Amino acid sequence: MARTAFNKGMCFRLLYTLHQCGFLDKVGENRYRLASEVRRRRLYRVGYAAQGQDTSSTGDVRTGLAVAAEREHVELITVDNRYQPKDCATHAD
Repeated sequence: MARTAFNKGMCFRLLYTLHQCGFLDKVGENRYRLASEVRRRRLYRVGYAAQGQDTSSTGDVRTGLAVAAEREHVELITVDNRYQPKDCATHAD
Protein backbone atom coordinates (compact mmCIF):
# COMPACT_ATOMS: atom_id res chain seq x y z
CA MET A 1 0.00 0.00 0.00
CA ALA A 2 2.81 2.39 0.86
CA ARG A 3 4.52 1.88 -2.51
CA THR A 4 1.40 2.45 -4.59
CA ALA A 5 -0.57 4.92 -2.47
CA PHE A 6 -3.66 2.78 -3.21
CA ASN A 7 -6.06 1.93 -0.43
CA LYS A 8 -6.12 -1.54 1.17
CA GLY A 9 -9.14 -2.74 -0.82
CA MET A 10 -7.64 -1.75 -4.17
CA CYS A 11 -4.33 -3.43 -3.35
CA PHE A 12 -6.09 -6.62 -2.29
CA ARG A 13 -8.15 -6.74 -5.49
CA LEU A 14 -5.06 -6.19 -7.66
CA LEU A 15 -3.05 -8.84 -5.82
CA TYR A 16 -5.94 -11.29 -5.93
CA THR A 17 -6.43 -10.78 -9.68
CA LEU A 18 -2.71 -11.06 -10.46
CA HIS A 19 -2.54 -14.24 -8.36
CA GLN A 20 -5.60 -15.77 -10.08
CA CYS A 21 -4.15 -14.95 -13.52
CA GLY A 22 -0.89 -16.70 -12.61
CA PHE A 23 1.36 -13.64 -12.50
CA LEU A 24 2.00 -13.88 -8.74
CA ASP A 25 2.62 -16.73 -6.30
CA LYS A 26 1.38 -16.39 -2.74
CA VAL A 27 4.29 -17.18 -0.40
CA GLY A 28 2.78 -16.23 2.94
CA GLU A 29 -0.35 -14.82 4.48
CA ASN A 30 0.39 -11.33 3.18
CA ARG A 31 3.32 -11.93 0.83
CA TYR A 32 3.51 -12.46 -2.93
CA ARG A 33 6.27 -12.86 -5.51
CA LEU A 34 6.45 -12.91 -9.30
CA ALA A 35 5.45 -16.30 -10.66
CA SER A 36 7.99 -16.06 -13.50
CA GLU A 37 10.57 -13.72 -14.91
CA VAL A 38 9.24 -10.63 -16.58
CA ARG A 39 9.85 -10.77 -20.31
CA ARG A 40 12.35 -8.38 -21.75
CA ARG A 41 11.21 -5.70 -24.10
CA ARG A 42 10.57 -7.03 -27.57
CA LEU A 43 13.60 -6.75 -29.83
CA TYR A 44 13.08 -4.66 -32.90
CA ARG A 45 15.13 -4.93 -36.07
CA VAL A 46 15.64 -2.08 -38.54
CA GLY A 47 17.29 -2.37 -41.93
CA TYR A 48 19.26 0.31 -43.75
CA ALA A 49 20.36 -0.16 -47.35
CA ALA A 50 22.89 2.11 -49.03
CA GLN A 51 24.13 2.22 -52.60
CA GLY A 52 27.67 2.64 -51.33
CA GLN A 53 29.57 3.70 -48.22
CA ASP A 54 32.04 5.93 -50.06
CA THR A 55 30.51 9.35 -49.34
CA SER A 56 30.72 11.26 -46.09
CA SER A 57 26.95 11.83 -45.95
CA THR A 58 26.25 8.11 -46.27
CA GLY A 59 28.74 7.41 -43.48
CA ASP A 60 27.19 10.12 -41.31
CA VAL A 61 23.72 8.66 -41.81
CA ARG A 62 24.93 5.15 -40.98
CA THR A 63 26.78 6.38 -37.88
CA GLY A 64 23.73 8.33 -36.70
CA LEU A 65 21.50 5.29 -37.19
CA ALA A 66 23.96 3.07 -35.32
CA VAL A 67 24.08 5.46 -32.36
CA ALA A 68 20.27 5.76 -32.23
CA ALA A 69 19.79 1.99 -32.57
CA GLU A 70 22.23 1.30 -29.74
CA ARG A 71 20.54 3.86 -27.50
CA GLU A 72 17.08 2.36 -28.13
CA HIS A 73 18.22 -1.31 -28.01
CA VAL A 74 17.24 -1.88 -31.64
CA GLU A 75 19.13 -4.26 -33.90
CA LEU A 76 20.42 -2.42 -36.97
CA ILE A 77 21.09 -4.36 -40.15
CA THR A 78 22.97 -2.51 -42.88
CA VAL A 79 23.30 -3.60 -46.49
CA ASP A 80 25.69 -2.14 -49.06
CA ASN A 81 25.26 -3.37 -52.62
CA ARG A 82 28.29 -1.36 -53.83
CA TYR A 83 26.20 0.00 -56.70
CA GLN A 84 25.66 -3.55 -57.99
CA PRO A 85 22.07 -4.91 -57.86
CA LYS A 86 23.19 -8.54 -57.32
CA ASP A 87 26.10 -7.85 -54.97
CA CYS A 88 25.04 -7.38 -51.32
CA ALA A 89 27.30 -7.36 -48.29
CA THR A 90 25.25 -7.66 -45.11
CA HIS A 91 26.43 -6.55 -41.68
CA ALA A 92 24.42 -6.81 -38.45
CA ASP A 93 25.47 -4.11 -35.99
